[in-house]
Amino acid sequence: MNSLAVSKEQLTDSLRQLSSNWESAKGAWNDAAREDFEKNYWMEFESSTTASIVKLQDLMDTIAQAEREIP
Repeated sequence: MNSLAVSKEQLTDSLRQLSSNWESAKGAWNDAAREDFEKNYWMEFESSTTASIVKLQDLMDTIAQAEREIP
């Protein structure tokens, strides 16, 4: 597995674990501060991290295609 694939898997696993922990924390932290944090930080973090994972896969696909096309 190449370093991009390893990085993608690590990022995916980390986001999955952090999301699980966030869901657990939400059960115990239910006030305006949590709502503010979720709205102003968590949602953007989750969205941008997910987009980064997609872009890493796109980059891996592009590199794989180039490797197939270049002798």
